[in-house]
Amino acid sequence: MDAPYAPLDPARRQIRILELAPADYDDDLSIVLHVKSLHQELPEYYALSYAWGHRLSSQIAVVDGKGMTVGLNLDCALRHIRCTITEPIFMWVDALCINQQDLEERSSQVLLMKDVYSSAVRVLIYLGAELPGDATATACFREDKVPHLEEEYFSLLGYIESICQRPWFGRVWVAQELALSQKDPTVYLGTTTIPWSQLYDYIARLEQPPAFLDGHPRITTFMGIVYRLKRLGRVRTFPTTSLNLQMFRSGPAQATDSKDKVFGLLGICAFMPHQMQIFPDYTKSTSRVFAEATISMLQEGDNLPYGLLPLQPPRTLQEGSLYQPLPDLPSWALDLNISSQARELHGQNGPYWLIPTRAVHPGALLQHTNHIPDRVQVSDDFKRLHTVGLHLGSIVAIDSTTINVEGYMGFQKRATALRNIYNTYLKPRQIPANSLLQALTIDRKMPVIDPNLSEQLPKVFEELLGSHADIAFPSTFFDVLVALSGHEECHLFLMDNDGIGITYHPDFNNGIREGDEVVGLLGINFPFILRPVLETVSGDPAYKMINIAHVADHQWEHGFLKNAGKNAQWSDFKDYGLKQYTIV
Repeated sequence: MDAPYAPLDPARRQIRILELAPADYDDDLSIVLHVKSLHQELPEYYALSYAWGHRLSSQIAVVDGKGMTVGLNLDCALRHIRCTITEPIFMWVDALCINQQDLEERSSQVLLMKDVYSSAVRVLIYLGAELPGDATATACFREDKVPHLEEEYFSLLGYIESICQRPWFGRVWVAQELALSQKDPTVYLGTTTIPWSQLYDYIARLEQPPAFLDGHPRITTFMGIVYRLKRLGRVRTFPTTSLNLQMFRSGPAQATDSKDKVFGLLGICAFMPHQMQIFPDYTKSTSRVFAEATISMLQEGDNLPYGLLPLQPPRTLQEGSLYQPLPDLPSWALDLNISSQARELHGQNGPYWLIPTRAVHPGALLQHTNHIPDRVQVSDDFKRLHTVGLHLGSIVAIDSTTINVEGYMGFQKRATALRNIYNTYLKPRQIPANSLLQALTIDRKMPVIDPNLSEQLPKVFEELLGSHADIAFPSTFFDVLVALSGHEECHLFLMDNDGIGITYHPDFNNGIREGDEVVGLLGINFPFILRPVLETVSGDPAYKMINIAHVADHQWEHGFLKNAGKNAQWSDFKDYGLKQYTIV
């Protein structure tokens, strides 16, 4: 079929808006396109926010007299919306108002998305056709009514879960579309409409359940729905923030085109003057877009992407996973698909679990040395990253048996493995038991069954390692082992200088190797595991970035940098062991 598109003039900031006339649901879908300029006064139009989906409609839409195949969800959206209007309306709909086959047009039009959505009279959110239970839920939203009977309350939670689990809530674009709507968006469930604020406020208030249901397992499950909705809803309160934070907020969100994991957020990102600004360009590869985004986030100065987003997927993705690594992505560049293709595991895959609370926020540490130029540099092809680092040690032993035994029946095995590690690796080297404890607890006070045990944890842990007793329940030793739970995907490693730490990698057997180096990078002594590779750059060795790590008793920041003068250079501190690392 011939596409009904004439070229747009980017210099005039031209866009297309479509005209939708009232009609019955089953009538043919007929649409007229109009070309307008954002430089001129626009007619009142609505911007549609919806999930593309993968299914195509069996009905042909007539666009400017030419037949077009459209997505099934979009076809349903336009049919339902036209059933609710009494006169023609103008709309902006990405799939029809942008020539999706023209990559240059897509790039230039995405650059205008901020203005397109903020200029619309209102954003219309289409969640899909009305399903059983939707009418009950929307009635409660409108009347602000909460059932008092347990059966009715749980039925309502089920209806709300059905609404909030629809594909729209998992799209990366919705954050921008929500944030930029000048008026309260209108939500469509079939032809039923409700203001976004009513839906959001009602569900958010359910975070406080009725007293008689507090602690019920059903409530605990529902809290995940509330959390994800509130995380999305924050964009209405704080619409524009840094690229690092927008990437973190939208981590689990889906995108039909992976490049939109970045491009779909640009309209609500604020870039610093010294930070590389990103522009949509669909002619670039996904790996190049992700690499550019990583560099831009590293240049921000207030946050670090490695403290917010994962470098590696969790090990549980080895079997039956949707995650497919990008083969040409540099090892230092964040694969932004990880969190969305493993979104059920997003929380346990967060790198912040490996960052001790005593180290403060890694981004805050950057501010002490932001005046030193060229913390990170990148090659012209975005393949090599250059940054400064301090060698912390080389890995000489790896063990995963301690922290990868699950379930109550595994606690005896966990205790045995801990004792074996202590007797095999630590005791002969006179490494204190507390170092192993700090490695496993990330220097946090871990929750224990007996709150009085918290302060005694180091002493009881040492007693556990020296004991041969079986693990009984209840017992103090059992309580200690509970406190050490939560690292089922991690590797424990020992360094040549007797340092000990943990990290994780999806390749459980070969992901971390003896000979890998632990290096404090980025001028703040942020521990990473690097692997020397044969490739050399200007005669110096290059490294592959394996993952971030936690090292027991590690001191973040460099004391020798605290009084660095305003004209300081990183090379001034080479006598302290600081040197440049090239990572590929």
